[in-house]
Amino acid sequence: MVEYLNKLTPEELQKFEKFLLSVYFNSNKNLIKLLDLIKPHYPNVRNEDLIRLKIYQKIFPDKDVNYVKLRKLISDFTISLEKFLTQVGMEEDDVRNRIALLTLLRKKRMNKRFEMEIKDLFKIQKNKFSKDAEYYLNQILLEDEYFQYNYSEFKLEFAECLQKRSDLLDYYFIFSKLHTFHEMVFNEISKSKTFKKNYFDEIIAYVESNRKKIYSGHPNIFIIYLVIMLKNTMKDNYLKELVDYLKKNEKKFTRKNLSYYYYYVLEYYIVKLNSGQTEYRKSAFECIRLMKEKKLFLIDDVITDTEYNNVINIVLPLKKYAWLSDFIEEYKEYLDPSFSKDAYNLGKAKLLYDKKDYDKVFQHLNEVEFKDPNYYYNSKFIMGRVSYEMRNITGLQYIITNLRQYLRVKENLVPQQVSAIKTFNNYMTDLIKILDSHPSEKKTLKLILKKELDNNRTIVPNKNWFYEKIDEP
Repeated sequence: MVEYLNKLTPEELQKFEKFLLSVYFNSNKNLIKLLDLIKPHYPNVRNEDLIRLKIYQKIFPDKDVNYVKLRKLISDFTISLEKFLTQVGMEEDDVRNRIALLTLLRKKRMNKRFEMEIKDLFKIQKNKFSKDAEYYLNQILLEDEYFQYNYSEFKLEFAECLQKRSDLLDYYFIFSKLHTFHEMVFNEISKSKTFKKNYFDEIIAYVESNRKKIYSGHPNIFIIYLVIMLKNTMKDNYLKELVDYLKKNEKKFTRKNLSYYYYYVLEYYIVKLNSGQTEYRKSAFECIRLMKEKKLFLIDDVITDTEYNNVINIVLPLKKYAWLSDFIEEYKEYLDPSFSKDAYNLGKAKLLYDKKDYDKVFQHLNEVEFKDPNYYYNSKFIMGRVSYEMRNITGLQYIITNLRQYLRVKENLVPQQVSAIKTFNNYMTDLIKILDSHPSEKKTLKLILKKELDNNRTIVPNKNWFYEKIDEP
């Protein structure tokens, strides 16, 4: 109950209070008393507050504490809160609610009202540019209501609405499958496994053979198709088509939709950069700058720590320190609380390291708690590079040893994480050998390391940094 209550917005809390005051939704006046007692502590209500506030004595002042009755009170409060959240969710889908009303009007034979309502709903749906799964499902239900209402007439007439409903079912299926294919492709990249994608070839072929119609009338399907082709082929022509389409229709999409779509564009640049194609960095920054300008980084007022870190990693090599510092500070407030401290401090450490402000780097790395493997080894990578720059070879060797031990004890690391740690350790060990080598051997050892870097087709953490160290006198 406490978790639900604290996550309500102030506006939702006010609505919940009205919900409890409504005799239609709530007949237990003690729930209103309970809300009045704990409301002053929102949004930081704790379970212990329920005991400290002596809720039972204040709600039932003339009775001894009955813990069964107290648990029942809290349970009823939680159930009412869940019902309220369900009601809020239903109210957000106005079209679906009105379709439910249509069904009721049809069954009660309130024909005049039904005809006015369905005409208005068809008009609302027709004016919608964005067409996602919710749109198609609502339109299918509308066509079904229209057919049911005119069922007796369609015994003698051709029911064109059935063809419309059939087509809508096709589009609903296509959109849903493409959306799932996209999630599969993304998950395959991160988990190194492959899903069975039934109807993939058929759906792609259908979209391509009906490209013109889908381009103009089904934008969400067209975009998700481009995104999938972009990830499958990694060809820039799909990227250009996607960006051009977004710019052309920018004002017709919601900000939330645009956020998702531009994140797809950014993902493409990240894959290219991770494969060593640094020529995409400036284009990636332009995408990032556009997203910040149009406030597209936030989805439901949240930016994930992965997206936050991606921006930092992309922009740092461009040396746009002032811009990046503003981003780090501005968006730290929108990170998930469970990762906000780690993401912020790792980001600051990266920025300070790149500015060669080494003394302040450790202040922030010491604040990282290492709950996630990515934060652990990325922090160690920065510590290792600082140790190398300051020629603290003993400290660097200690870090390499720590990373090796980490690989032995951590069994849930994905292959990319294992590869990143091993690669970093191997190349760092090679750099130490170069430092300790005789001047006559240094050139040969540097050439060997450079050749290894050139031929390495996996993701090499801090690859450009290693090249820089090789080129140092």
